[in-house]
Amino acid sequence: MKINMIIFTMLMITPVFLWSADNLDNYKNGKFQNLKDHESKSLFDYLIARIKDPFNGWPNHVPLPQAQAVPEASSKDLIVHYINHSSFLIQHNNFNILTDPVFSKRVSPLSWIGPKRVMDTGINKTNLPKIDFIVISHNHYDHLDLSFLEWISKRDKPLILVGKKVGQVFSKQVNFIELGWNESKVINDLKFTFTPAQHFSGRSPFDKNETLWGAFVIESLELKIYFAGDTGYSDHFKKINTDFGAMDLSLIPIGAYAPRSFMAYHHMDPEEALKAHKDLESKHSLGMHWGTFQLTSEPRDEPKLLIEKFKSQKNIENFYVPTNGEVYTFKNKKLIKES
Repeated sequence: MKINMIIFTMLMITPVFLWSADNLDNYKNGKFQNLKDHESKSLFDYLIARIKDPFNGWPNHVPLPQAQAVPEASSKDLIVHYINHSSFLIQHNNFNILTDPVFSKRVSPLSWIGPKRVMDTGINKTNLPKIDFIVISHNHYDHLDLSFLEWISKRDKPLILVGKKVGQVFSKQVNFIELGWNESKVINDLKFTFTPAQHFSGRSPFDKNETLWGAFVIESLELKIYFAGDTGYSDHFKKINTDFGAMDLSLIPIGAYAPRSFMAYHHMDPEEALKAHKDLESKHSLGMHWGTFQLTSEPRDEPKLLIEKFKSQKNIENFYVPTNGEVYTFKNKKLIKES
């Protein structure tokens, strides 16, 4: 498992050969740019980091109760199901929305190598209600599960919202729209806005940053939801607060952060996740991006344990870390754990 992960990560950070140019915002010399400059890490940097901070052992499998079928969205109440990793089912205003849905056994371009699933999904894909919308933060394999998106497109024909140039991997059967940073799409009673994040993109050694990554703000007349996607900590959380006001619910990554010498720019650690929660002035937040796939070297349970530790130290009560399959309902401005 360790050798597989090292080979997979080496593939993903191999230098990129650029081939295109465009006039899109934050798109220069064939690549999209982050909000602030960053010195890219090399393959040598990665190998040194691996030697200094080896992968901690994860269990091969963590048991989970059999997932049950999910009823259709039937009210304006907000119901949030944590599926796994960065995948949530959001039910609101009679719509069903998925975030970065991943159901594959591995998050890798190859079926026999790369990070393997440790915990099952909290909902089996066949038990999903009819999906209306899907938001995809970026095209990494642990966030864009192409086989699932093709499958759900045949079954439900949802509208999939992605960043610029991400849609080039889809077949003609997939209904999608591409957004640049700060572009919005209003559909019925919902508004989706694609906002900046500090990360990168790529599905091979040869396409790094050729597609756009980001986060989503989902607004209705009743509330605002922020899906942070995959990101390092930066001032963009304060900018979100300035532009949209305080969030009712934020979905914030807390895992895949070690070693900090290599991961700090692109992935937040638990303490930074709580800073993001405060920057957003989020009334409630749920932690994600932990416990399902071993992508980095921290122990499996460490993100959740550190969140609880720092919450106590910083007197923060409204940040929760769900396990796959847990359900939360937002009623009367309160987030209630249902299971």
